[in-house]
Amino acid sequence: MKASEVTPGIFCFTVNIRDILFEGVWPIPQGTNMNSYLVKGDKVALIDGVCGWDGVPENLLGQLTQLGVRVEDIDYVVINHMEPDHSGWLDQFKKLRPNFTIVTSAKAVPLLEAFYSLKDQAVKVVGDGDTLDLGLC
Repeated sequence: MKASEVTPGIFCFTVNIRDILFEGVWPIPQGTNMNSYLVKGDKVALIDGVCGWDGVPENLLGQLTQLGVRVEDIDYVVINHMEPDHSGWLDQFKKLRPNFTIVTSAKAVPLLEAFYSLKDQAVKVVGDGDTLDLGLC
């Protein structure tokens, strides 16, 4: 997994996955790409961390290190969708960084509570038109 700068302060991590049975159902012999994003400002947000296909979270943590970001620097984890390939690492992440806020939709909250050990986890519910100020320049 390699990080690329999209624009100053915004980075994309891409995982190339080859010949997989996506979500255990659909064969994708030519493969696909999965992306995560990191937004660095006064605060740091990780968006849709990819997991499970290439050793993540270890590879994700390595990419953060290359960008000079420590796990302790991450203030927000934005969960746009609840598929395990994007949210399945949350329990492990919480062990490394217990104090962060999950930013997600109202419909995702019961799924987070059912699937993960996120009792007492800070969650910010957002909807259409909401913003999250990270103090970007």
